Amino acid sequence: MSQINISVIGTSATRGCFELVKLENLEQICNVSIDQYQSSMISIMSEPIVKNVTISDNIKGWDKQVINMDFKKELFKNLEIQKPHFIVVDFIADILYGVLNVGHTSVTNNKNKLSLVQFHEDVEIFNIHTHKDEYLTRWYAATKQFLIKVKEILPNTKVIIHSARFVNSYYDENNFLKSFQRNDLQSKNKYLEQMEEMIMNEDVTFINLSKSKYHSSSNHKWKKNIVNYETRYYHDFLLEFLCFIIKEQNKLTGK
Repeated sequence: MSQINISVIGTSATRGCFELVKLENLEQICNVSIDQYQSSMISIMSEPIVKNVTISDNIKGWDKQVINMDFKKELFKNLEIQKPHFIVVDFIADILYGVLNVGHTSVTNNKNKLSLVQFHEDVEIFNIHTHKDEYLTRWYAATKQFLIKVKEILPNTKVIIHSARFVNSYYDENNFLKSFQRNDLQSKNKYLEQMEEMIMNEDVTFINLSKSKYHSSSNHKWKKNIVNYETRYYHDFLLEFLCFIIKEQNKLTGK
């Protein structure tokens, strides 16, 4: 099997599936050439923000890279360059963050990363909790536009929707199962289900592991979190992903 070129558009829920799996020679099988991290679909399909904003010099490294990707909106330019075989998308950022409407554009409202960003015009918080129906309508329009654009510039590229879900429990340092003690996760997962139902008839493939129960872990490389999963999840996802790829290659070769 030749190396598979992958682009990831999503959060640690999907990134971990390719970075944290201890599978021998995985890097020879899969190459993640683009990681559009923690960007809302609404932000991705908005205009670049190039003025009336000051990004502090104190933002360094990865955080600065994530902000620049979200603000510059160069995803399609990068996709045309990299020409991935598969684009794997999750919608966690659309639920966790929503967007800030800034003038005639929008940026992902990741408060931790925007704490050192100053906007020089009025901003409006716009998310599924403050504007449910309007947000879902705008999200669907952006997602539909995204899929049309991908098909236009990369007609042979397959889009896979990772049906990531928020987990409500984790294994502590002694391997005891504990709750995150949050009462908002079920409603967040319902929103994710609703979003996926809205695009069910689009030309996408879903990988959904929600029929099985998974948890987070205090031993997670990126710390326990409602979208940082136990190792078993990443292995199960990758197995589903590779099985899909094999089926696709068999179609092309007539096997």
